Amino acid sequence: MYSRFSVHTNVKTSTIMSKTTLTYQIEGTLKNGLQIASEIENEMGMIPVSIETEKESLNYDQVDSNQVRFGFMTEEEYVKKHKN
Repeated sequence: MYSRFSVHTNVKTSTIMSKTTLTYQIEGTLKNGLQIASEIENEMGMIPVSIETEKESLNYDQVDSNQVRFGFMTEEEYVKKHKN
């Protein structure tokens, strides 16, 4: 399964602020995608907005992402809670 997610951030081009979308495609589970999203947020300061799996488009939530990553919430519960 592929987890694909988009990270939205502001990029300054000369004197104009514009929104840029970066999309990463990750082969693995939703949990793998949430781990990468968390690392991008922590290391680069860019906050993920959404995650797209083969089946769903989901809102990214940092707290629930950590719940999944550390085994306190299942992937299915995350999907149900954050489905667009």
